[in-house]
Amino acid sequence: MLRSPESRQLLWHIDGAGTPVNETAVEDALRSAGLDWTVSRRNVYFENADGEPVQDPERFAIVRDDTEDRLSYVSNGYVVFQNDEAFSFADDLVTGAGWHFDGGGTLRGGGFVWLSAKIPQTVQVAGVDDHTMYLHLMTSHDGSCGIRAIVTPIRMACTNAMGVAISHAQHTWSIRHTSRAAERMEEARESIQRTLTYVDEFKRTAEDLASRTVSEAEFMMFADRLLPKQMKTRDDAKQQLLQVFHNTPTMQDELKGTRWAAFNAVSEWVDWREQGRKDSARFQNSVLGSGSRLRERAHDLLTA
Repeated sequence: MLRSPESRQLLWHIDGAGTPVNETAVEDALRSAGLDWTVSRRNVYFENADGEPVQDPERFAIVRDDTEDRLSYVSNGYVVFQNDEAFSFADDLVTGAGWHFDGGGTLRGGGFVWLSAKIPQTVQVAGVDDHTMYLHLMTSHDGSCGIRAIVTPIRMACTNAMGVAISHAQHTWSIRHTSRAAERMEEARESIQRTLTYVDEFKRTAEDLASRTVSEAEFMMFADRLLPKQMKTRDDAKQQLLQVFHNTPTMQDELKGTRWAAFNAVSEWVDWREQGRKDSARFQNSVLGSGSRLRERAHDLLTA
């Protein structure tokens, strides 16, 4: 069962997942999204045999300063990057380039943090299927990810996230929280400036998929290869995917029955099926979790 198209919105604007903003500077976007807080690395102590506190030299706690919530334990090599420091490399990309920040949010009490920026470039597939491009900036204070930037096309007919890795066109960058992070941010800035390469390659790949038809039997073979063998609800999932492929109201008539429609069926199922997942977790699952990995595998199978 999928959420109806009329009830959907951008994944990072869903209540509990993020806050819509309209800013052109990182500092302003963080403040508008309620992300202008800091964290600190605190000493961790344990009790020795005599019952006295002893500092652990290898283990530290990351604590959110405004709430005093502990977000994680880290090793000695972990370098703290505040939210504004983690995202500062994007400031000169947005300013004067026609980009703007449109949302931001957090999960796990501040353990995972992001901002999203709308990119002015758009893509139209087969002359009928419109996509808007977004850049997602992410960092964590619980060790779940480093500093990341991901270019994500959003299909406007259904608000599906469509980002996948495409050969010769990088769409994601990741920097660990280490002492080299600052110099690597300069590399990320230079890489993101080449976003147009990904936009062009995404359109080329989508147009190719839109030109190739898929029969029902071929789609079921694709779904069988796509879904993990150990998945408990595998048979039901294949039938759900087939129903989306045939019956989704968001696919234009010109594109039904194509490999592009097959890829969209997977993306729509990943982002919008009702399966007990909290709305606030849909965004992270779509861009970093199992949903992202399933979308990547679908792309690889359909473009082979």
